[in-house]
Amino acid sequence: MPSSQPIDIPDAKKRNKKKKRCRASSPLPDVYQLQEEVLGEGAHARVQSCVNLITNKEYAVKIIEKRLGHIRSRVFREVEMLYQCQGHRLHPDPHPPETPLQRAGGQRGGAGYRQRPALFAQQR
Repeated sequence: MPSSQPIDIPDAKKRNKKKKRCRASSPLPDVYQLQEEVLGEGAHARVQSCVNLITNKEYAVKIIEKRLGHIRSRVFREVEMLYQCQGHRLHPDPHPPETPLQRAGGQRGGAGYRQRPALFAQQR
């Protein structure tokens, strides 16, 4: 009669899965065409409109400047604030390491359009 003792089974090694590349990880110029129109500017970044070359949909892209003299904590706080925003899709663009870009999906109107200087000009 066989014994009913448990058999010691060694832990299986975890298999390294291949990381899937998505469109968001491709360089910005390969997927989007930047428009000349600047929607807004700040201390560390500017917002421009861009068009997806595949779908022809318009998006807003926030280009965060990464230069000497900028305080790293302020730049990281800006990126963290974008992650906490409601109703957006954030797509980091890792390819140009000197300029991190954040693409926000479907941002028509909104705060970027309110920052235009022409809207604040007083007519006398």
